[in-house]
Amino acid sequence: MSDNLMAVKFFDDGAAAYLKGDYKTSIKLFSQALKHDRKFALVYSSRGAAYLKTNRIKQAMSDLTRAIKLNPQYARAFHLRGMTYEKAGEVARAYRDFDRAIEIDPDLTAAYNSR
Repeated sequence: MSDNLMAVKFFDDGAAAYLKGDYKTSIKLFSQALKHDRKFALVYSSRGAAYLKTNRIKQAMSDLTRAIKLNPQYARAFHLRGMTYEKAGEVARAYRDFDRAIEIDPDLTAAYNSR
């Protein structure tokens, strides 16, 4: 199986674990996906979301920033990073990321709700 297909398989399994609330397993599976594709922005944002759910703020921030660097038009990553900034007490930075998410995707209602 190609590296890309392996990355997608691990991502899919990680997403399923995340949806079940098994964030620890999802982090492991997302990490496995990244071993096969280091430029998979969706995996970085998903692992960042799982880190956020487990209060691992520094790791969440790192992954979400990486997702944004890989895809600067990734509204959901900006929204999640804004939530991470908010949890870290950096409200001004959080609002900048929420605003950027809305600018990229005006239909992303979650970003409006976070403001």
